[in-house]
Amino acid sequence: MEFKSLEIIKDLEKQIRTGYSLSIFKGYVAINKRGVEKLIDELYANLPEDVKAARIYLQNKNQQINPNQPSKIFDNIKEFETHIDSPFQIATHIIVNVKEIEKLINKIYCSLPTEIKEADILDKQ
Repeated sequence: MEFKSLEIIKDLEKQIRTGYSLSIFKGYVAINKRGVEKLIDELYANLPEDVKAARIYLQNKNQQINPNQPSKIFDNIKEFETHIDSPFQIATHIIVNVKEIEKLINKIYCSLPTEIKEADILDKQ
């Protein structure tokens, strides 16, 4: 089972890895702001569908699910979104600190709804 949300988060990571390294700003990269914003929009749009699909998958596998567990994923996505509204913009690109962005992406991964995490793990077994 593939979840579009997981693919989008991987694409965000790829944007950072393939960003333009700036020799005068060690530890920073320039990334295409519109490309990242588009991925964030896709993430917001796909998360509800991925949660529904994960719940159905888990039910079909007779797994217990607790849909009432709160997830902070939307807060973490918003934090990421706020971070890329950086004042350091060059044309269509923004300059971001790689370590800070990687931490924010990790927070998004860690805050994925439990249903998606459990279904992804069960599917890989």
